Amino acid sequence: MSEQAILKIPQAFWTTQYKPVIVQGDTIPRFLFTVTNLDLTGATIRMQLYQSFSKIFDVYSGAGITIIDATSFEIDEVPFADNNFPVGTLTGDIEITLANGQRATVIKVEFTTLKHYTI
Repeated sequence: MSEQAILKIPQAFWTTQYKPVIVQGDTIPRFLFTVTNLDLTGATIRMQLYQSFSKIFDVYSGAGITIIDATSFEIDEVPFADNNFPVGTLTGDIEITLANGQRATVIKVEFTTLKHYTI
């Protein structure tokens, strides 16, 4: 659990059929994660996003993060009414605490929100 990657949301989830963008005031889709070499049974997961030193977004298992099974979890959908994220790139991380108490920050996150022009 010591190696970290930088996950750029939403860019990391782009496919040929699905090219998400996160626009201020829109519904943010759920993002599904699959992990290897970890057993999420009994684990807790937390993600926090910051702009400078201000915490903008804080979710954790049971409140914004759903653990699906022993190898997958999702950041739950954010309704449009709750998407008041500032325009730009937020930085943060995802931390996993395993059932045995071992804790590690496994993913650094860059979360980009675009300006909403349509009113």
